[in-house]
Amino acid sequence: MYLGVAGFCGAYSAVYETLSHGVNSLWMVTLFAWPLIGGAVPYTFAARFGKHLDLPWARLAHHGAVACATLGACVTGVLQIYGTSSAWVGVYWIAAILLAITAALSAAVGVQRNHTDRVNAVLLGPKRD
Repeated sequence: MYLGVAGFCGAYSAVYETLSHGVNSLWMVTLFAWPLIGGAVPYTFAARFGKHLDLPWARLAHHGAVACATLGACVTGVLQIYGTSSAWVGVYWIAAILLAITAALSAAVGVQRNHTDRVNAVLLGPKRD
């Protein structure tokens, strides 16, 4: 999924830069890197080493962080090419950071909880209601 998003962002960036009358933006040139580094690389390593993020809240927060960072880079690049700026772009970066922290904390708590449940199942046997 993230490889497709990175490819789309690369194509979008190339077309936008071509039609921008020679004005370039580093944010737009590197637009493809946000979903690639933030999404494809971690999931590729996870699949390679057999570690999957099966915690729904952590996974959703991670997807949201990558989406906010990608959109923030896109909007920043468009505004730079247009020759202006906006203080509202900072909202994307704040949201991306908060979602990344939420994903990391959710994953850490969920992994600890899953580990504790497994240890309890081994020591105490299966739960009986």
